[in-house]
Amino acid sequence: MTIRGMGEVMRNLEKVGKRFSDVLEPATKSGALIVRNDAADKAPYLTGDLKKSLHIETTEKTETRVIVIAGTDLEYAAPQEFGTSTGVPAHPYLRPALDENADKVKKEIREALADALRAAI
Repeated sequence: MTIRGMGEVMRNLEKVGKRFSDVLEPATKSGALIVRNDAADKAPYLTGDLKKSLHIETTEKTETRVIVIAGTDLEYAAPQEFGTSTGVPAHPYLRPALDENADKVKKEIREALADALRAAI
């Protein structure tokens, strides 16, 4: 059996690997942005600070793995989400945004990675 063009195949595979690594974080952030935006729409509103504080950030990044979180650092965010034992009722906004958009997030990430793969070949 003779395989022609193996050098080109190998070069393309190297490009795909590099392209995948380059696009993994932006693709994941794009998916997380869906959750962040929906959480902002669902967040309880008094002053608007909770809504404005919602953000996405990368907490871990390697060539093959990225962890991105959507959330906030406000002290009262968790009591708003979960309620308290002292009688503050729960007003979930972040978890419902994640649960309701899980399929959209996966699709967004999958499409961004597929686009990068097509561009590299």
